[in-house]
Amino acid sequence: MCDNVLIPEIEEKVIGYKKITINDYELGYNVKSKVIKPDRKGFVSDGVSDFFINNSDNFNKSETVLFNFGVGQGKSTTFNRLINKYIENGYVAIILVPFKSLIEKYYDEFSNLEDNRFNYRDFEIFTPRELKVNEVVKKDLHVLTVNAFLRNPGDSYVLQSQFKQQYLDLLYKRCIDDNKKVVLFIDEIHASIHNFQRDKIFNLFNWEDRLHKVFLASATFTESTTQLSKYFSLLTDRNIQILEADRTKVEEKRSDITLMLSNESYNSVNIEKFLNLEKIILENLHRDRAINILSYSKNLAKAIRKTYQPIFKRFFRDLKLCTSETDYEFDEYHDSHVGTNFSTGVNINSGVFIVLLPPYSMIEGLGMYGVFTDGYIALIQSIARMRKKGDIYIFSSIPSVLLEGDYIENIKDLEIIEEAKVSPFNRFEDRVNKFKSLYVSLKEKHQNKIDFIESFKEYDKRIGFGGISQNHIGIKLNYPTYEEFLLKYSDKFFYTSEYSAGKKIIPYLFWALFNDQFQNAKLKEIILDRKPLDLNKDNISSRLSELFEEILSTPFGMNMTSFSLKSGYENLKFLRRLLQGYSISYNNKQIGVDNLFIQAALMKYIGRLLKNINEYNDVNYFNDCIEASIRYDKNDNELVNVYKVFYDLKQSFFDFIESNKIEIKGDYYMPASLNEEVFLSPRIYSLAITVFSKINEQDTFVKNKSFSLLRGQETPDENTVYKKLCDLFVEFDKQKAKRKNSKRYYFIDGFVDVKDNYINFLYNEDLNPFYDMNDVVQEELFLPENNNLLEVLLQEESIGEEYELDEEKTDSEKEKSNNTSINSPFGEIITPNDLDFES
Repeated sequence: MCDNVLIPEIEEKVIGYKKITINDYELGYNVKSKVIKPDRKGFVSDGVSDFFINNSDNFNKSETVLFNFGVGQGKSTTFNRLINKYIENGYVAIILVPFKSLIEKYYDEFSNLEDNRFNYRDFEIFTPRELKVNEVVKKDLHVLTVNAFLRNPGDSYVLQSQFKQQYLDLLYKRCIDDNKKVVLFIDEIHASIHNFQRDKIFNLFNWEDRLHKVFLASATFTESTTQLSKYFSLLTDRNIQILEADRTKVEEKRSDITLMLSNESYNSVNIEKFLNLEKIILENLHRDRAINILSYSKNLAKAIRKTYQPIFKRFFRDLKLCTSETDYEFDEYHDSHVGTNFSTGVNINSGVFIVLLPPYSMIEGLGMYGVFTDGYIALIQSIARMRKKGDIYIFSSIPSVLLEGDYIENIKDLEIIEEAKVSPFNRFEDRVNKFKSLYVSLKEKHQNKIDFIESFKEYDKRIGFGGISQNHIGIKLNYPTYEEFLLKYSDKFFYTSEYSAGKKIIPYLFWALFNDQFQNAKLKEIILDRKPLDLNKDNISSRLSELFEEILSTPFGMNMTSFSLKSGYENLKFLRRLLQGYSISYNNKQIGVDNLFIQAALMKYIGRLLKNINEYNDVNYFNDCIEASIRYDKNDNELVNVYKVFYDLKQSFFDFIESNKIEIKGDYYMPASLNEEVFLSPRIYSLAITVFSKINEQDTFVKNKSFSLLRGQETPDENTVYKKLCDLFVEFDKQKAKRKNSKRYYFIDGFVDVKDNYINFLYNEDLNPFYDMNDVVQEELFLPENNNLLEVLLQEESIGEEYELDEEKTDSEKEKSNNTSINSPFGEIITPNDLDFES
């Protein structure tokens, strides 16, 4: 292992964040905005308390409040004070969290309320008879998930369990009977956007006559969360109060970040690739420090626990596994965790925090990022778990893309970024405008389909059908409004199409680290893990094949499917960047990825793999380039234009062979060489000389000797040109040669024509369809009651993603009962006396 320790030069920049302004809201919303100045320790809790608790007008006003504060600025303390104050003043407080695993944390923060609080997870512990719902709803604080409050039954059921519906019905009824108003507190609202589905949001509006105030809190507001605040404001007289604070850096509280860079293809079956991980664990076990490891993947987390638990046991420690598949949840008072479900909402108050990002092969392959799927939001929220000074180790791959900025000057001497392309940092406003344009174009495109279906209904009306339509197909085409479209698709559109929003994760990570954008931590050093790769003339092909085949077999990573969907140009860049993570020697001499031996070996490996052939040679390369050129419909690439001329030359040469072949016993033969009777036309010869010359001058892969086109021969004779064209374009057999009239002829097997089986090494053309959000969205008809198509198409297999639905039913929840009707906006309410607990 070759570890290079680099001390980075950091650009001291003000932390950027999505600001919410009055201009984000249309006319009709009563919007006010106030900046809360953090105290010297960076907290805003005193300022917010003064704004509400010490101001009765603000306290009593019905409104939707947005807390746009940074991580660790006292949001939880603020919530605690406000909730206690509202309960003291006779309100019912409801806390909604994105995940079940966070309920206990928020519930425990209100121990002062003793028995005047309800933990929704008690439904998992007690039977309906034991829980006594009539008594539960009389409590003044209720902690549950957003999904539960919206009556989302999960993926397996149509309706929420009767027992849970009964709880919500009776809670609403209790507020009616006791004339109680409700204050709603929703923390980490960014993680709950996906829960507000079209058919569930009505369950929120049913609280309209009881809801007094709504508090929405997040450190990472987006356009979609801003839109959601408009929905909530409909329940609070359209009154909206924005409170936000600049993200201050309190240096004595900031952790040190060590960036561990490697292009090793680590995963759950080869965690030994983390050569520094065990070292970090052992060092900190000896120092008796807390160790928490956040993994992008559940399988990787399980493998780490299995491998390192014996080491922890030697130090009388228990490495707890925390994923959606385990019963154990993150405990701030326990000293050792590994898992996937503590990337948001929890506090790590000491020790070492290790963040394992997806490997290079996975990011560049199918684009699956596990718990980091949500781009920059997931990254900011994960790193923000470290609330007090400690050490953060981020295991990352070497970036293939860098976001533009002055910081690039500080790292340009690093060999690792030589292959990275620079992408513009698109402003938030530009991203939103791009999304709006997408919406408009899609709506226009699908309007004809909508009109087509609607025409059936008009036809039914004209001929007088009553009741169920004879011709209408039962589908109500209702294209979503821009607001609906934005709420459902905008976040995914941004983080799959914009590097500045977290596409591929690593570009944003580098930009944020080198521009000092993490409020709770700062980059201290970079450790580059460059493993030795010793090559020579005899092993270069086999050694690289062995290395790449291991990578292409990575689960969910760059595999043969994704490899074949990319152009040869893109695959070559992928392999070159991969090799940057190695210290390469050739015949005991250090070389870089630009070395001609490496270049030739990479291209020939790609060719062999994609064409399933033993050797990728001149014939394959030049015919592939010719075929790729005629698929390029622009006129802005000089080399492509040369290869288009080469295509014309190839067709002319086919005609030449056809006109000069001879037939012997039913088989066809071509002249082995030119003679006084068979000669190239001046046009073919001059065209060949020109094309060969330009390709030798302009084609990088020919210039670096990966492939040869009469290299070094400025004016080859006609026979030399003829033989080269025969080699490139005709499949012939010298062993079946015949003589006729003292002239030698070769047997013709066929002509070289790659058609669709070509590899594009000519130009940048990523053929992978999985990332083209525009094309995917355009396939959607947006049927309001049946729009699963886009969900299936857009769903990324998030290996460690922890979106846990909390409404899976148990057998004890499936009781049937006779319903007793109680007036409620939810319909009939089931009372405890009506439940048949014995059935």
